[in-house]
Amino acid sequence: DDVAAAFATSAASPPFFSESNDPSDAPTNREGPTHVSLVGPQEMLSSLTELRNTSLTFATAKTDCRVSNGGRWYYETLLTTQGLMQIGWCDSDAVWNSPSALSKGVGDTETSFGIDLFRRVLWHGGSSTQLDATRRWAAGDVIGCALDLNSKEALFTLNGRPIAQISVRSSLALSPAIS
Repeated sequence: DDVAAAFATSAASPPFFSESNDPSDAPTNREGPTHVSLVGPQEMLSSLTELRNTSLTFATAKTDCRVSNGGRWYYETLLTTQGLMQIGWCDSDAVWNSPSALSKGVGDTETSFGIDLFRRVLWHGGSSTQLDATRRWAAGDVIGCALDLNSKEALFTLNGRPIAQISVRSSLALSPAIS
């Protein structure tokens, strides 16, 4: 299947994110260019706001920025299809275009975690946890990915409503990622 998603920023923040800081206000916690780009294998066509997997492999792309050492971070993904995807955060040093990684997605490694509402599961360390989601995601849905490195937790939202929460290791530098 052809999978496509768009990344966007939002004025709305998840419930446990009360700060309204601009990411550029905390340069010690965020590394990378001011204007974020998606980086992935050549099978994934990307523009500034859209990502499309044109291969039969489960390819992964991540941003060219990373966060670490505290702070609260948030990004959104606007789904343009309802296909099989894993959206979340990964170790910023992870290599996703090696032959051994082409079948792995966000959450299939010890240093990544992600949400998959096609199968209604949360992924981390290659294991899935079933979610109590009432429906699969659909085209037009917005998936929110919040990361609080101060309290060491991540929150995922579907159209602004919390659907999953997970504890994270704050010692890693993390990047937004999608498979």
